[in-house]
Amino acid sequence: MNAAIDIGNTRCKIGFFENDSLIKLKTDIAIDAIVATLKREEVSDIIISSVGKDVSNLEKELLERYKVVILTHLVSLPIVLDYASKDTLGTDRIAAAAGAFHLYSGKNCLVIDVGSCITYDIITSDGYYKGGAISPGVEMKLKSMHTFTARLPLIEHPDWVDLPGKDTKTSMINGVLHGTLAEIEGMIEKFSGLLPDLQVIMCGGGSHFFESKIKHHIFVRSELVLIGLNSILRHNERN
Repeated sequence: MNAAIDIGNTRCKIGFFENDSLIKLKTDIAIDAIVATLKREEVSDIIISSVGKDVSNLEKELLERYKVVILTHLVSLPIVLDYASKDTLGTDRIAAAAGAFHLYSGKNCLVIDVGSCITYDIITSDGYYKGGAISPGVEMKLKSMHTFTARLPLIEHPDWVDLPGKDTKTSMINGVLHGTLAEIEGMIEKFSGLLPDLQVIMCGGGSHFFESKIKHHIFVRSELVLIGLNSILRHNERN
């Protein structure tokens, strides 16, 4: 099996693949438990994406047992990065774009990853990554209102409430959730004007807020980043 590891700030997800098929998924894994988790599986090759964490020590430990690829913009990719600042491009964005190209090859794609930030990324039908947009996510917006004002409360784990808000808490939730929904729909419209027949794919931990409320036709692929990582790993194995 191959293992695709997506490392966040404190936890990670590991997808186990046979060829292109995701056969097992481990979520909410502590970073210091990665090696032990892998030892329990029959893994040969590994690819790691880490946006914020230094994984050099982890790489050294894993290289004793496995073939390891650490994803950067310098790694051989199945897509072309048509992006001015490749060295600042998040590896999660690269992986998600690669995942979209793998699943929807021959189609122009917009990937919307709803996480701490919301990223919008374009990948063309012939495999060119064209960049996109980044905006604050739901929790970041709520935290910023609390942080930068004197009286607005900190709201965690919001859920949809009816418009209009009848108190400060529900007004804040409405502003963030309905505002973000309007943003996403507006961005889909904007990008659809740039490329014909645009396939929209949504992923990320916050996608559940919006997937059933978006008016446009979308596909939700929650493990898109892992699928993209595996496609990059297999591309490197073939080359």
